[in-house]
Amino acid sequence: MTGGGVGGRTLAWGARPLLRTLLLVVLAAAFASAFITLRPGSSSSDALAPGRSALASATISPGYDLVAADGGVFSFGDAGFYGNTYTLGLTGLGGSRPLAAPIVAMAPTPDGKGYWLVAADGGVFSFGDAGFYGNTYTLGLTGLSGSRPLAAPIVAMAPTPDGNGYWLVAADGGVFSFGDAGFYGNTYTLGLTGLGGSRPLAAPIVAMAPTPDGKGYWLVAADGGVFSFGDAGFYGNTYTLGLTGLSGSRPLAAPVVGIVPDLAPPPPLAIDAQSASQALSQLAVASAVSATLSPTGGVPGYRWSASGLPAGLSLTSAGELVGVPLAAGSGTATFSVTDSAGETATLSQAWTVAIGSQTSQQVSQNWSGYALEGAARGSVTSVSTRFVVPTPQTTSTTCESSVPCDTSVWIGVDGATNSYLLQAGVAVGNQAFAGEGFCGSGAAAECAWWEEITPSNEQPAVPISPSALSVSPGDTMEVTITEVGADQWTITIADLTTAQQVTIGAATPISYGGPANSAEWIAEAPTVATSTGTCELPAEPSVTSFLDPLAVATPGTTFTLAPLAFSDSTASSINPVCQFPTASSIATQGDITSPLGSSSGGTTFSVQTSTTP
Repeated sequence: MTGGGVGGRTLAWGARPLLRTLLLVVLAAAFASAFITLRPGSSSSDALAPGRSALASATISPGYDLVAADGGVFSFGDAGFYGNTYTLGLTGLGGSRPLAAPIVAMAPTPDGKGYWLVAADGGVFSFGDAGFYGNTYTLGLTGLSGSRPLAAPIVAMAPTPDGNGYWLVAADGGVFSFGDAGFYGNTYTLGLTGLGGSRPLAAPIVAMAPTPDGKGYWLVAADGGVFSFGDAGFYGNTYTLGLTGLSGSRPLAAPVVGIVPDLAPPPPLAIDAQSASQALSQLAVASAVSATLSPTGGVPGYRWSASGLPAGLSLTSAGELVGVPLAAGSGTATFSVTDSAGETATLSQAWTVAIGSQTSQQVSQNWSGYALEGAARGSVTSVSTRFVVPTPQTTSTTCESSVPCDTSVWIGVDGATNSYLLQAGVAVGNQAFAGEGFCGSGAAAECAWWEEITPSNEQPAVPISPSALSVSPGDTMEVTITEVGADQWTITIADLTTAQQVTIGAATPISYGGPANSAEWIAEAPTVATSTGTCELPAEPSVTSFLDPLAVATPGTTFTLAPLAFSDSTASSINPVCQFPTASSIATQGDITSPLGSSSGGTTFSVQTSTTP
């Protein structure tokens, strides 16, 4: 039952003419219109006290309160009387203990068994079950005068939905939050400068109203301007109706003095079934997907999630379905959406992923993986992944122990859509031929390496000495390429199994000037050395397993599948000693990167033999 501004002094006008003028305008409107509040009913019918008045509520009941500028409260019908400033020992706007400033607004508690009064100086008076949570004085301000006065008088207040807090708003658009009332902005945060300055309000603020969930509010100015904050939507103002405020060619006939939100409950929250059906229609392996789900009803501010999606697809919190289906199959996805009021709706939608057509342009003769394509220049700032070091096939006809044979796994910045590439990974072989020389002459059969390529200069791959980082089949590796400055990069290669790690560029970053607008994640097929050179041979099943998809530091990106395709065709005009696939055989038979379920809840990808129609 405490309040601010009870100092036994008369209204302090301050020293600023503009403030005095505006205050007079606000007070004149207050005295002329009287404050009325419809409240949840109460049974009290107390005797009329000096100047008794009342307040407005979101729930209409057989009663209302009126409040006067002197702090008198008048209750009618079943609206209960819980006190006024006189019952606190104050004497209105004059007398021995006057209000420091006139009352300008009141607000009811949610159950109608109490109310607040607020004065122009920011003093708050609590009655009934209305709690006191502070006022502008408790914030260190000194009312309308003093050492730290308000920049403009308070003109309105609004309680939070649970009644455990309230907002005050001043004529200059300043908002003060108390209790559990959240601060979502004011006219100053919009770049305006109150009632003066370089970008002033066109007219003073006269009222405010909270949204039903209390996570936003509206402010309205005397010229009909409306300002929305938090989850309060903007639906127009008098200017959008063609009026010109308080002046101009088509001015308001009188100033706006209040705002009342539509508190009707929103339509039930649901997911638009058509948008979900369209999002999961015509899915095919290796074909990128981009679709958006739509909600209906609920309170705006939606958060989405999904389960049961095809491997390779994901749903963003904004409801965008993105990615690339990785394997043919069918299933059922469940979509969920939660609105800003906490309501949740779900929808299940069946899906089928068809085997996509493969063309010679889509396949590589010696590698498999994923490529991020078409990003904006400089948008790729980091790539990383984990994988298991492959085990060479030393007993197969293509990689028998007497025939040097190797394979490589790597990630890279660029390379997918341009001639630049900064890459790093591992090479593994059944003899010292590993990595087509990546591991160095006479080096071990396994090593880590990195390489920088530009259109005019392809630097030789740089092997990592086994003494610094040894690599063994079956080890779990983690490779990360990160931009640390403009055209400055580092590469970290870690063997998580042995707890070894090397960072290239730690002391002096790698100078790399590629566009950084694409990324790739690659597993290379076994390469065999012959008397006339090297040739790429069909990949052995389970060449390598990827533990994590490629992580790229670019929000909202989409990965496209770059299928691995080898064929056992006997015809080749490229190298007589090798069996390379023809274009037609590439399109009909080969190896593709297929997803395998992971017991850890993630996704494991393995290069394995597959046949496509």
